[in-house]
Amino acid sequence: TESQSFIERYTRNTQGYINQSRALAVLESTDVALNFLEQAKELVDESAEIEHEIGLINYELGKFDLAKNNLNKAVSQAPEFINAHRTLNELYFQSNDGEFLSSYKNAIQRKPDSELLFHNLAAAESSSGDVESAIKTLDIALKKIGKTAYLQHGLGALYVRMKEYEKAESLFNDALELQPNNVRFLLDQISLSIKQSNYDCQNLLDRAFSSHKFNQETWAYQGLLWRLLKDERYQWLYNYDLFLKELELPTPLSHSSSQLFMKDLNDYLGTLHVSHKQPLDQSVQGGTQTMGVLFDDLHKLVSDFKNSLQESVTNYLSSLCYDSEHPFLSRLGDNFRFSGSWSVKLKKSGHHNNHVHPFGWLSCCSYISLPDTRENEGCIKFGETSLKLGEKEETARFIQPEVGKCVFFPSYFWHGTVPFSSDSTRVTIPCDIDPVLLMN
Repeated sequence: TESQSFIERYTRNTQGYINQSRALAVLESTDVALNFLEQAKELVDESAEIEHEIGLINYELGKFDLAKNNLNKAVSQAPEFINAHRTLNELYFQSNDGEFLSSYKNAIQRKPDSELLFHNLAAAESSSGDVESAIKTLDIALKKIGKTAYLQHGLGALYVRMKEYEKAESLFNDALELQPNNVRFLLDQISLSIKQSNYDCQNLLDRAFSSHKFNQETWAYQGLLWRLLKDERYQWLYNYDLFLKELELPTPLSHSSSQLFMKDLNDYLGTLHVSHKQPLDQSVQGGTQTMGVLFDDLHKLVSDFKNSLQESVTNYLSSLCYDSEHPFLSRLGDNFRFSGSWSVKLKKSGHHNNHVHPFGWLSCCSYISLPDTRENEGCIKFGETSLKLGEKEETARFIQPEVGKCVFFPSYFWHGTVPFSSDSTRVTIPCDIDPVLLMN
């Protein structure tokens, strides 16, 4: 077979095996991919990455015990394999397993001077809501390892959450002295300045833009600063009438109505929501999110949905005109591609915290199943930030979603949702879209 010949030609090519297995999972089945990886595992010197890949597949299949076993093997072989730690602890967190965070702590015993391990342990503690433990972790790391940029910045970010802004500012300044062009450091310093009503931070934004011109989070902060300063460029950047659009998804030929298609799609998506808890470090609150890239799923319902959405994306983009000066319109291309896709299932009181999509261009949310709601419950809202600025916040638009429709907006638009009180669930498919330029 083709996979067997690949093994014979590339005996020790770990990443090649992983790429080949992903192709097999899409073109044939996950069983074929798993068998291929089990063979490959015996041929490489270090099998941690292959164990991680097997763990990811088992996680997606809902085989949590097998996944935990694979992922534990991966971090045992490679104590600083952070992606494996993250996947394992996400799984522990989602399944309420008492072993949550244990892999980091065990690895630190083996690598007591690992900045990477301390930093990611603190991030996981913080994401799970235990900010005080995260602060203790980074305090220990700073004493043991020294005042590195990432440890100081990480501790500063925790102090922001505790509203201890003076401590945070000092740590942020020290981190930026060590890494003056780090975009994450710059954006967190900007956020802190705005929280303290200090709007003299255009120079920080300019530095962030010089490092990454199209980072959507940077544009989100630029827009916020312009709004707070009553600068007319805010309206130019956030042209809600032009950029925010709700479209009806075409009904696939396989179904007689959109309602029937969405019901069948909702039933299938239910089989993919294998976790029982919100993911760590995402906007989802009171719900679950699917693993992996949804549009890689070859199930006919998913491919039919993707085809319908592609048609809607084309219709949306056809309403726009190129503008070389505008950060959104200047990137209009010859075509587009989906750069991320997933499903979210919110339960009673569930919602999305306000956020942006830092590495997108165009974002979209499609509505598959919705609860009965009152007034603005379950709405998607635009304009209100994650900074919790009180009376300085502004909600520019509410959209009450409808099943079978999709909402498009630039990825730098601040957005979140309003919690709902119904016992029914709210199922969506969000995605990010990138422009494609064809070579002449």
